[in-house]
Amino acid sequence: MFYFLLILSFITAYSKNPPLKKPIKIGVLFPLTGEVAAYGQETLKGFELGMNSIDNKSDFEWQVENSLGTTQGSVQGINNLILNYKAQIILGDILTRGTLASAPIAARYKVPMLTPASTGDHVTESQDGLYRICYKDAFQGKKVAEFAFDFFKITNVVILMDGHNEYSRQVSKSFKKEWISRKGTVLSEISYGNQNFQSVASRVKKLQSQPFIIFIPGYPQQVGPLLKELQVVQIKAPIIGADGWDSIDLRPLAGTGYPDHYFVSHYSRDTNSPLIQKFQSDFRKKYSTSPGLFAALGYDSALAIQKAFAQNQKPDSKKFFQGVSLEGVTGKIYWDKTPDPIKEAFILKTTSLGEVLFKKIGF
Repeated sequence: MFYFLLILSFITAYSKNPPLKKPIKIGVLFPLTGEVAAYGQETLKGFELGMNSIDNKSDFEWQVENSLGTTQGSVQGINNLILNYKAQIILGDILTRGTLASAPIAARYKVPMLTPASTGDHVTESQDGLYRICYKDAFQGKKVAEFAFDFFKITNVVILMDGHNEYSRQVSKSFKKEWISRKGTVLSEISYGNQNFQSVASRVKKLQSQPFIIFIPGYPQQVGPLLKELQVVQIKAPIIGADGWDSIDLRPLAGTGYPDHYFVSHYSRDTNSPLIQKFQSDFRKKYSTSPGLFAALGYDSALAIQKAFAQNQKPDSKKFFQGVSLEGVTGKIYWDKTPDPIKEAFILKTTSLGEVLFKKIGF
């Protein structure tokens, strides 16, 4: 009887105080120092804000590794997250090269991996279990070509491309393919690199005997000075760009050459959506600054990870996000049978006060 009562007391105590549920471990791999540190830091802020907005946030914990913006840093970081921290999912990297370097390690250990911002076309084809929440370069190049061709009713285009940048080359390639499929003409492709912006503007000026639009896929450090020089030589052609434009750095670099252009992006601040308004308000309250594109992608990554684990108690890395859908601050997002999401895109117009939403475009 004594032993029976003792066992019964243990059972009663166990039922009243069940063992604590172990939190799901998220390994976060972002560049937090180096030349692209600003992108990593902003994505991390968005991710942590998203995690703290989840009702069952206590079900998760995360450890952050600095990928340094290098392939070696990405490899070292993911090894530490998987082998030492025992991460059950990896969020990262941001740069395509870092994601491609670290993804094989996640695949080897069958740990699912979600990249917030690696838009390179072949990223998710490189390894099983690698997903992204952003759209890819081929998608945005095609969509901005569709928009420009239909909106401006001009069949000629001049492409200004950074020939040393894989992102710029890939977006240009998909843009050009769509443009030509619509019977449009590519008058010229000019590589701008990191200098000689005056020379590029002068070459464009010589083409003005016929109407054309200008497409510039690139990052603010090059696009800004280019817009300024194109204004100096009084180029009147419509100018369009890709998601690399979406940065607070672009307007000060372009100066008075900034307004009245269009670009495609993952996110629009200019909306009455209650979700987006709350996201912006919470971000400003916590960080004393407005959220940008990378913060929005980080935020939606947190929501997606939470939904994926709610759906998959024992995740299969090859199908981890399959069937997951959510309403995020970067629009409606859904994963079907591919690791690339079906999602919306936004055409933004630049103004002297910043960007405004011009058009929402579906998949």
